[in-house]
Amino acid sequence: MCFNEEGYVCGFTSPPLHSLCKNITRLRELIPDVDQKYAKRTNVLVVGDTDSDASMLDDWKGKCLLKVGLEAEEKPMLKCFDVVIRGSDCSRLMDILQFILSPQQL
Repeated sequence: MCFNEEGYVCGFTSPPLHSLCKNITRLRELIPDVDQKYAKRTNVLVVGDTDSDASMLDDWKGKCLLKVGLEAEEKPMLKCFDVVIRGSDCSRLMDILQFILSPQQL
């Protein structure tokens, strides 16, 4: 999806972004200056709901990836993530982020 300055959907990417083409090469096509824009950021949070999502940014050199899987009860267990949150309550993701970002962890 493409978003305007107000954050509203204003179109779709072409070709579409789907689970089989989510990678750093496609990200660079969508955001040409992504490497420069995030050059000073070494930590990247990858969130996904399929094992293929876990590897989507593996080729982004110089980045430390934390991979969080969101696992629905009816899906098979995710195996490629550092952390897996089970069930439909995504508030656990916010709990993890708050823990990581808390001053006590620095």
